[in-house]
Amino acid sequence: MTVHHKVRTPYCSNFEPAVVQVANRHARGFASRDSDVVITRPGPLANPFPMEDGDSRDDVCGAFRVLLEGGASARAIACDRGLNAVPRPIKGGTPAFWRALGELEQRVARDEHFRLVCGCAPRRCHGHELLEFLGVDGAEESSISLGAMASLRFYASLLTARLGGRE
Repeated sequence: MTVHHKVRTPYCSNFEPAVVQVANRHARGFASRDSDVVITRPGPLANPFPMEDGDSRDDVCGAFRVLLEGGASARAIACDRGLNAVPRPIKGGTPAFWRALGELEQRVARDEHFRLVCGCAPRRCHGHELLEFLGVDGAEESSISLGAMASLRFYASLLTARLGGRE
């Protein structure tokens, strides 16, 4: 069977990812793999912009996207975007960040199978910004585990039945 080489599999699944996916380390059934890339703090690919002092998930993920595009320091980006929280230092500094990002680009170019492991997915995460930046197909899509989808369908059918088909 042929599988499209850049199709992501659902979060939390134990299926082999088809190139890259964002996986939540807190998800039920999560098991780490040797190929995983941990993108939580501390680490060179962690988001230096914390969700503190009123900064939203969209604020900090957007700031991370600007960091990926280069040309400004995390502190300058936080100031320009009006973030309240002070950016965290990048483990190993800026050179480590760019080196780790380059390694991800090489792995994507080789069609390697790996996961970006965070604690946010399926909520918006800087891991999704990384996928989009790396040009991985479906990076903007959000997905959930097959089991969760089956549960949602089951409860939706119960609710529909209880409401007598009304929506």
